[in-house]
Amino acid sequence: MGDLFGWRVPLDYGSPRVELRHIEEDVALIDFTFMTLLRVEGADRHDYLNRRLSQKTLGMCEGDGCRAALLDAGGKMEADLEVFARNDDFLLLAPPFEGDALLNRLDQYVFSEDCRFTDITAEAPLFALVGPRWRQVLETLQAEPPLTPPRYWSGARAHGENLELFLSAHIPQGCFIRGDDVGMAGLLWGLRDAIEGVGGALAGWSAFDAWRIMRRRPWWGSDLDHDTIPLEAGLRDALHFDKGCYPGQETIARISNLGHPARQLVAVEYAGATEVPVGTELTTADGRKAGRLTSATTLLPRRATLGLAMVKWPLRQPGTELHAGDCVFKVLPAKESP
Repeated sequence: MGDLFGWRVPLDYGSPRVELRHIEEDVALIDFTFMTLLRVEGADRHDYLNRRLSQKTLGMCEGDGCRAALLDAGGKMEADLEVFARNDDFLLLAPPFEGDALLNRLDQYVFSEDCRFTDITAEAPLFALVGPRWRQVLETLQAEPPLTPPRYWSGARAHGENLELFLSAHIPQGCFIRGDDVGMAGLLWGLRDAIEGVGGALAGWSAFDAWRIMRRRPWWGSDLDHDTIPLEAGLRDALHFDKGCYPGQETIARISNLGHPARQLVAVEYAGATEVPVGTELTTADGRKAGRLTSATTLLPRRATLGLAMVKWPLRQPGTELHAGDCVFKVLPAKESP
């Protein structure tokens, strides 16, 4: 067990490298109960969220979903969100430690609108199926979402437990899965058996963290924080460029139309297994400040340290050397995330 942004979470179940291999080759079940989940109700919820968030929520129907950001007036992120539409409400999925603060930030500008926010994080655990065989697990569970599932789906498996599935930008090969209190014990047993049946296993945060770093997936609290502008982290999928006004829109439009951000999140690699602490300041060869290391992992098939770093725009080019003490990282070429 270990600490993750104030939550106690399973870091591993004995062998992070084996768990990472299951994520890459089979499927793994990962505990994401620490994620924040808010319910948004009220007749004005579409319009209110559309005016507050960086993505378009007007016209979203049951099953639709999108990534979005809550920005301040200067275009900096106050939260990294995913919005999922249900029949009578929205669900907002956010990284850990955001609960009360996020609810208050969203609620403070509700005046005459019919829009209400409730933190439902504690109502039921949230898990993730991650890996190429995630659909086989659902088949074994006798859950039957469409062949091309929507971003959000709910239904019942054969034993009667209700399931909710969330197709998330954080998990390009898998889904979040949530049950209900009544059938949770049966669901957990079913998940365990189904995962073992397709060659998978449990995995902890260490393996998932390595997997998402390898795929250049930024995470709130590590690579994203209250000083981040979404374009610095490449989060164009969280932005809508012609839906109308929202807080921070002027900054986003100015950067998009007239130039580029001052910083850029890049993948970096050091040809050694020395553990470089996250947050380490990076410099150029002549000692000038370059940025900082935001995430790092040594769970690789080769002797190396792979990380993400927020660096000054001119230093984003592949091959650029960035120093962290005696360790020399090189910026890697950009690649499409699967």
